Amino acid sequence: MKYRSVSFMIFALLSSASFANTQLWLSDQPPDKELLKNLQQSHGGLVKIDNELYSKQLWLRKGDGLFKSATVESASGSVHLMDTQQKVSEPVMEKITNSASLQFQMPEEGFYNAYYTERSVENNRLNVTTAKAEALKHSCRLGHNYDRKLVNPNQWADAPLEVIRLRLPEEDFHTRIHSGAVLKFKVLYKNAPVSDALVKLETQKGWVNSTTSDQEGIATFQIIQDNFAADSNEEQKKPSGKPTADTKIAEANKKPEKPAEHEKHSGKHAMPLSDNFLLSVEYVVPEKGQLDGKPYQQAAYTVTMIGSYSPNAQGSSSRAQALAYSGAGFLTLGIGATLYRRRRLKPFREVGFDEN
Repeated sequence: MKYRSVSFMIFALLSSASFANTQLWLSDQPPDKELLKNLQQSHGGLVKIDNELYSKQLWLRKGDGLFKSATVESASGSVHLMDTQQKVSEPVMEKITNSASLQFQMPEEGFYNAYYTERSVENNRLNVTTAKAEALKHSCRLGHNYDRKLVNPNQWADAPLEVIRLRLPEEDFHTRIHSGAVLKFKVLYKNAPVSDALVKLETQKGWVNSTTSDQEGIATFQIIQDNFAADSNEEQKKPSGKPTADTKIAEANKKPEKPAEHEKHSGKHAMPLSDNFLLSVEYVVPEKGQLDGKPYQQAAYTVTMIGSYSPNAQGSSSRAQALAYSGAGFLTLGIGATLYRRRRLKPFREVGFDEN
């Protein structure tokens, strides 16, 4: 019992742990609903397609979580882009609709990695915050005879703190993460795996879990079927206050849209509705140096990466069917009880006595 109590306390501390740095991440959800008109849904999320040329646009967000966040108006950090051949360039982040935005073309099929990094010194500690986005370019019109190595994650050797999502068994460009899937992420510092890094995963439904990386730098999570808990823990699942513009955009984006003509495919390749998850990693090390004339004795590195998963629609439909069946059962019992009582009731009959 003693060891169970200690384990529970450790788990509770991990689950409620907050990061030293304010979280930054790159999202393909535009801050303005009008911008959705120029975007199309693809296997890699929202993209812009112009004469068969795919372009990805990412917006920098800042906050404590997916619902407690806002777009960043201006950004002065460094930007790096790694293409499918692991060539690194340094594009410029622009200000579009009062938001810091990064737009880049994706001519080749495969995964592109975008990194935005900020550095600052506070209380003798260097804070290095990196927002990473993994963007997929895939067009079914080009066929599916592609090099399977393009599915593998790319790793940037010069990243301050790198995190990669290890691929699922038999994963390809059409693979979708579903509720219940076990995800593994690998944390690397100076191009080597690190243990005891704090790793947190938050889903769009509000479920949060934390763990630490093992000796191989791997942190493991299971995307729970959180739809079942939506009614029993509504306060935790829903954001507080009135719906913000960001939540309205997210809801609008979840509506089924007509795919581009060249992206129509069979049922097994159809793109289901998806929710987001945000992965955050923090790793603190003793490190001495100076930044802009400010000395520091310690360094806190953080990296975030957003992803998507498909909620288990079968679970929701099963729950709806169960409610329907139970309602029909109660209705049948009610009607049966009423008919039974009516049959038991005897009509009033006047009885007369002949005294003669």
